Amino acid sequence: MKQIIITLIIFLTVLSCKAQTIIPIYSNQERVRDANHYLKDVDNDFNKFIGVWKYTNGNTSFTLVLDKEIKYQLRPNSMYKDMLVGEYQYIENGVEKANTLLDMTNPNIKGYLHKIAGYLIVDKNFNPDCNDCILMKEESN
Repeated sequence: MKQIIITLIIFLTVLSCKAQTIIPIYSNQERVRDANHYLKDVDNDFNKFIGVWKYTNGNTSFTLVLDKEIKYQLRPNSMYKDMLVGEYQYIENGVEKANTLLDMTNPNIKGYLHKIAGYLIVDKNFNPDCNDCILMKEESN
């Protein structure tokens, strides 16, 4: 009897397992939105952006900190995704105007709660739709 129960538990466990379909971040595949899909940075494309980036011009500086967040899920039953997230600090004429850098180490701030967040890589040959562009061309004639 004990062996039958153990066999039944193992059988039910195997049946309840769900595999995730991994979709590379840098792909043109149609985006699905369920929890069985994982938009993953398989080629580590985000890694080249991770780090501290700083611009300085006299007494003005802009510091940007970027990091990769692995397997972020916005809400239950939504797809998982790797994301590039970040925070910044802006100093103008020696006066700090904005600073969100502490949010990078706050464990309660994840994903889209960061000031900078994204998960798509756009191909250099991609031309986004711009309905206003047509109107602007027509208006200038």
